[in-house]
Amino acid sequence: SIAPQQIVERLGIQEGALVVGVEEGSAASRAGIRPTYRSRNGGVVLGDVIVAINNEKIENGSEITLALEKYKPGDVVNVR
Repeated sequence: SIAPQQIVERLGIQEGALVVGVEEGSAASRAGIRPTYRSRNGGVVLGDVIVAINNEKIENGSEITLALEKYKPGDVVNVR
C-alpha cells in the first residue's frame, strides 16, 4: 500500500509514492520492494519511494494507481 499524500509531504518527500505496506508473498514482496515500518525503539524506518514505473514518472500515490491500471496481473514492470 501507498502512504497518503499528507504524510509524504510531512516527511519532506518531494516526489514519488512512499510504500507503507507489502503483502507477504506478493509480486512486490518477491521483487524486493520494502515497506515503511517502526523500528524496535519506535522510530519510523522509511520504505521504498517509487519514482517511476516503466520510465513513467510517478509524482505521488495517485499517479502510481493510474500507471498500474495500464497493466494486468502477471505483467512485468520496471520500478524505480
